[in-house]
Amino acid sequence: TALWRAYRRAGEWEPRVAMLDAVLLVVADASEQAELLGEAAKLQEEKAAAPSAALGSLCTAVSLEPRRRDRRAELVRVADRAEGWLDAALALRAAAASFADDPSSAAELRRDEARLLEAKLDDYAGAFEAFKAAAELMPEDAVTLTHAARCAAHAAMWKDWAKATVATAVILGRLDPTLVQASEHAARETDAWQELASALAGALGRREGELPPPVASKIHGLIAEWHRDRTGDAEAAKVAAQRAIELTPDDVAALERLVTLQRSAPGPELADTLLRVDAVGDERSLDALREAAAVTLETDPARAVKVLRRLYRKASDLWLAGGQASGGESVEAVADWALDQLSDKLLEVREREGAAHLL
Repeated sequence: TALWRAYRRAGEWEPRVAMLDAVLLVVADASEQAELLGEAAKLQEEKAAAPSAALGSLCTAVSLEPRRRDRRAELVRVADRAEGWLDAALALRAAAASFADDPSSAAELRRDEARLLEAKLDDYAGAFEAFKAAAELMPEDAVTLTHAARCAAHAAMWKDWAKATVATAVILGRLDPTLVQASEHAARETDAWQELASALAGALGRREGELPPPVASKIHGLIAEWHRDRTGDAEAAKVAAQRAIELTPDDVAALERLVTLQRSAPGPELADTLLRVDAVGDERSLDALREAAAVTLETDPARAVKVLRRLYRKASDLWLAGGQASGGESVEAVADWALDQLSDKLLEVREREGAAHLL
């Protein structure tokens, strides 16, 4: 080391670079070794025009003294010059392993590794693994989990994306729309909607009880929409949409989603959902009740009389109050239609009763 210092005083850089390995063998202190390596890296980059050699020195220096953020920043900078991003990422990973008793610092290093893999190498699978490792070290870190989920989506790792997305929702108490957008973009490119929907349903099923009901309902609704619009699995869409309503019975948007699915086979279930929409939705809207009346007229004439009476009363009340319906038809038109249909149905009932009496 004395000779090294002498060359330093003399401004001689080549002998110092040449004797680096020998000097490191006689220096026991890790911090001093790291300083020598940092000095050598500067010489290798600036004097010898050898950024790859400088990167190697910095990789070793970071492993010896991983807490030095300035040296880690230097490592990343030189990695850019040498295009040695994988070496830098591996050095950061190795440094993280030295923080067995300091999960926060270890997580920071794994995040730095992940950013290199993602930004410089487009290695989304590797970046996911690094972000995931960081998140496991800091379980309440929603930001790192969000990054992990985003990278999993880019890598088409659907189960990993779903698990991280649901875990993020558990921490935040909401579904992050950016993660939905990332997954939809990736699924669109590979037509992987079935895999995406199935993965999210599985992850949600395992942790639904940890989520606020509105958040779980929203995720079920998203699954329903993917099946409805992308996979063509109407039955799976109905199951998810129904579960969303079970969690949030007064959610008009969730009810209307189920209505769109039930219209393919109009029946009592569709009428029930429409009547629920009418009960909890816009007080000035007659559309849901009008449609429920039309459905029951075709499928359940006896029930249709009750629904028509309800529709006529609601339309008449709005009409007498001078209000306007917020839906597609005017109050007057709906009231007239309901009265006409109700009259026809009551007449049919009386005719049947009269025929039975004659018999």
